[in-house]
Amino acid sequence: MVSACTIGEEETKGVVSLEESVSSTTIIEQVTFEEGVLNFAQCMREEGIDFPDPSFDIDGNPEFDNLDIENEEEFEEAFTNCEDILRNALPDQFDLDPEVEAALVDASLEFSKCMRDEGISNFPDPTPGEFGFFAFRDADIEWTSDEVQEAFEICQPENPLDSIGDD
Repeated sequence: MVSACTIGEEETKGVVSLEESVSSTTIIEQVTFEEGVLNFAQCMREEGIDFPDPSFDIDGNPEFDNLDIENEEEFEEAFTNCEDILRNALPDQFDLDPEVEAALVDASLEFSKCMRDEGISNFPDPTPGEFGFFAFRDADIEWTSDEVQEAFEICQPENPLDSIGDD
């Protein structure tokens, strides 16, 4: 575009340049809990672990049927590589109110004690600062054995969050 302008006897000539403005927008895709867990399962498979997609119970909790961990070290490495996907799917489980976290840690400790009381003598206390699956992921336990499964059925914790605020 060329623009020429005259004001009275004065003449000005110039070149108009167009400034290009490019803006970018980052869209953060929100994934549902279910999509996040499925993405985690896919990541585990991409890491070489025979990891099935979970089914989900009526409350939306994932159930990992037919999970057979053949090599604990490979599983742990894959889990570490995929953990952020799971953390993003479960943000409320990782950034907790201290009271909520304390209740979950207490429940994990009770679960450990119950498992030992039910005959799984080598069942460890939870990893400090962890709870739920994460608290026991490093445990040297044969999770699929009948003995462990029976003890788990007896000791499976109720939701410890149900009691918070029931003073």
